[in-house]
Amino acid sequence: MYKDMRDFSHLQINMQEKSQIKRNILQFLEYKGIGKSEFYRQTGITRSVLDQNNGMSEDNLARFLVKFPEVRAEWLILGEGEMLKAENNSENAATTIEKKSNQVEVLKTELLAANDSIKLMQRQIVTYLDIIDDLKKENKEQQDKFSQLQETASKLAEEIQKSQKLKMLKL
Repeated sequence: MYKDMRDFSHLQINMQEKSQIKRNILQFLEYKGIGKSEFYRQTGITRSVLDQNNGMSEDNLARFLVKFPEVRAEWLILGEGEMLKAENNSENAATTIEKKSNQVEVLKTELLAANDSIKLMQRQIVTYLDIIDDLKKENKEQQDKFSQLQETASKLAEEIQKSQKLKMLKL
């Protein structure tokens, strides 16, 4: 139809994905809770290397393994087996248990403080409820007195009117 239209179907677009090594490094960093900027600072690897869709240099691979010797090279390069070396698994487990224990202690302390606050608030609520009851009683008493005063005022007004009528009749 169009003479200038060309068939580009024979061209292949080469879209690279992140290498297995980079994906594994990112997985390890997530596992350890280390951000990319901290990783770059610790290892001396150039910033944004992990974001590029290409391989990883031997130098950067060596820097990673030196900084994180607990990572198994087979897992890092091939993605096979366990992430961490066996002897470090027990150390990591002990560290994790210690961290979790510390977190539990902090949470216990926070819970006790929250319970104390709740108890104090409950006592304050009871005090406020007592004050409200007293105010309701006082309000009721004041309403009763006001009603009595209104009745008295009405009676006095009637008496005054009667008196005035009598005076008018006498005149």
